Amino acid sequence: MSVKAKAAHDNGEIQREIFCSGQIQFIIDDVMGNVAGLSCHPYGCRVLQRILEHCADPQKTAALDEISRCHRTLLDDQYGNYVIQHVLQFGRHSDRESILGIVVESGLLSLSRQKFASNVVEKLLKYGTPEQRNAVVREMLKVVDEDGLGEHAGGTSVVILM
Repeated sequence: MSVKAKAAHDNGEIQREIFCSGQIQFIIDDVMGNVAGLSCHPYGCRVLQRILEHCADPQKTAALDEISRCHRTLLDDQYGNYVIQHVLQFGRHSDRESILGIVVESGLLSLSRQKFASNVVEKLLKYGTPEQRNAVVREMLKVVDEDGLGEHAGGTSVVILM
């Protein structure tokens, strides 16, 4: 194993040990005070992702509650979208429903054309319930006018415009 590969492996082991030890509540408390700001930071978003992946349910629930206050802002943020993708993967049904609501309200076509929001839509299709995936597909099959601004009888499917 190369030195670089060993260092990466060791870093992963250290992260798992820290997150699984239960002795990180002081970090969780500090992070909960600035979820929106940290979610939009290149390193802060990674801390939130690890919390969602590895922390105990009460800690994860607290993080999900704080993140839910800024779903809309994070959805199309350069780093926040990664936090939202982790919410879709590791979060609760209610979190996925909230994000689905934002996607439908904001317009699937519009979001699918945005660099970061399109990744969230993709994860919603991957991790959503069958009902949530069907809702996204229904949005995809809507007929819109050619400029993509609204429904129109002679328009084009969102799928084609995507």
